[in-house]
Amino acid sequence: MPGKNGSGFSLQQKMSVSLIENEDYNKYFKTNLFGENKIEPNKQGYYEYRGVKSDNYNIFSSMLRMRGQQTIINNAIYNDLTSKQKSGAELTDAEKNFMQYHLQQLESMGLGLDSNGKIYDLSE
Repeated sequence: MPGKNGSGFSLQQKMSVSLIENEDYNKYFKTNLFGENKIEPNKQGYYEYRGVKSDNYNIFSSMLRMRGQQTIINNAIYNDLTSKQKSGAELTDAEKNFMQYHLQQLESMGLGLDSNGKIYDLSE
């Protein structure tokens, strides 16, 4: 579709990720003060998990939710790029950099990817 100014093109893309039903999000990012995924403050009074840290549980929970959402979206993009690469298409430098960055981000959170592109906990 031509851009508004008549030059170039604009690409509109909509990506929808249902986090409530996303197994990776629920398993690796959904936490609360009670139950199975209970997070308690450390000795310094901070809540800390997956690289998110705050002394306020509400802020911590909100930041963790945003990090989880971004990670799940980035993983979907990573898997699309992997499929593109496997089909024989040449990836751009930006796409290659994104893939490398995503893997580094996962590792910094103690996560990795299996051969099918599913997130797993490196400690398991």
